[in-house]
Amino acid sequence: MRISSPILALSLALLASNCSSYQPKWRAAQAEYPVPRGDILGAWEGRWHSDWNDHSGRLKLVVERQPGTGDPEDHSFHYWATWGPLSADYTAVLTLEPAGAGKWKLSGTKDLGALYGGTYSHEGTATPERIHSNYRAENGDHGTFELTRPIPAATAAASYRTEKGRDAAQAVRDASRRSAQRTLRSR
Repeated sequence: MRISSPILALSLALLASNCSSYQPKWRAAQAEYPVPRGDILGAWEGRWHSDWNDHSGRLKLVVERQPGTGDPEDHSFHYWATWGPLSADYTAVLTLEPAGAGKWKLSGTKDLGALYGGTYSHEGTATPERIHSNYRAENGDHGTFELTRPIPAATAAASYRTEKGRDAAQAVRDASRRSAQRTLRSR
């Protein structure tokens, strides 16, 4: 399938415009839902990986209760992902079902349109510390999402021994990078 330049340009512009509001929402979720918690509400970070084409990237998530569905088990999963230099976000409503003490099964679908793979289905498990989800798209793409809780900025800055010439902001960025690397190694 060949995509024309105007359609590609419009798609990239829409993706870029959608992402500008995500990062403040993610930071606010970190403050609103401090960890440790006994549920999965709040901010998450990790990686996605496609088993179909071996692509991967960063992944952030904000989980909130989904109002107005009439089902208390429905939750809003607002994802932000990178694909090389590009990033985009989308929201899916997933259902959480209890699966034992402090564990949930999650499932749901989201239609991203034919240009982006069609309808994606998500199935996985969650604890207050970790979310693992498998995804499958109509176009054949399939893979995994692995997420853990981010290190709170204040904790990261206080516990990281700064080296000469490094400021606290750089220390926090380094701690966040190490957290993402630990997530990858635990796979």
